[in-house]
Amino acid sequence: MGNLVSVILPTRNEEGNIAQLLSHFNFASEKLQYEAIVVDDSSDNTAEIARRNGARVVKGKGQGLGQAIVDGIEASKGDIIVVMDADGSHRAEDIPKLLKPILEEGCDMTIGSRYIEGGSIIGWSLKRRIVSRVACLLALPVTRVKDATSGFFAFRKSILGV
Repeated sequence: MGNLVSVILPTRNEEGNIAQLLSHFNFASEKLQYEAIVVDDSSDNTAEIARRNGARVVKGKGQGLGQAIVDGIEASKGDIIVVMDADGSHRAEDIPKLLKPILEEGCDMTIGSRYIEGGSIIGWSLKRRIVSRVACLLALPVTRVKDATSGFFAFRKSILGV
């Protein structure tokens, strides 16, 4: 087996989406295997559905997205971490493109962006689009990242020093 990729999926009431999303992780290639880790802060059946569909479920602490990601990283076994939303705003089919710079070019981190050629936003209200763009503009003085609020990123776990 080559690299294990841990896909962290913070969830809150995603029972309508989670089975479809997890169906994309029932594959492996010569080079990669995937584990799906659902960090769940739901009041619906998301956790149960996730378990039935092969995910490891970590009970969320109800302390927000950042804490859910940290909890997922702590539970992960992979050398490479992918973080993505479970609400359909990120496509699991794009994970190989996100991983390519890490696996083939030696990058430590990649960020999927809605604001580059080929990127898109589906189903967002005008208000949500404006809030996202303003947040990204506010981040520009401290980072060159074009989509600082993406929520779809991958990195080598080793950059955390753990």
